[in-house]
Amino acid sequence: MTLWVNKVGPYNNPQETYNYYELPFCKVETEHPPKHPVCLWSWLNQVLEGLGQPPLLKRIPLGVAYSAGAIAEVIWKLLAKAGEPPITRFVAVELAKDHYFRIDEATRDIGYRPSVEMDDALKNTILDLSERGY
Repeated sequence: MTLWVNKVGPYNNPQETYNYYELPFCKVETEHPPKHPVCLWSWLNQVLEGLGQPPLLKRIPLGVAYSAGAIAEVIWKLLAKAGEPPITRFVAVELAKDHYFRIDEATRDIGYRPSVEMDDALKNTILDLSERGY
């Protein structure tokens, strides 16, 4: 699937889209804090620490990051580079805001239970990134 800012749909039929946050399993947490909140930047710093890298200490304005993403996307397209650019407009926007999701309805409706606790997920993420050379 390809994700467009607030829409999701199949890659081979971009006209078939759905509002992401209206899907029953993608509801945004608005009423209560999540059971296991994850602060993105401190989590990323934990990953970087686990990889032996320095922490993120500086910030740039969203407009600068968004512009950098637009430029990178154009360069990747013009040069027909493989893969994704290191920054995209989508990534800039997503990293600039908090996200809260609830699994209450998935638990109630289909019996979903997380198979990995957050601490283990962090360790697994660091291990996977290490094994892939990051």
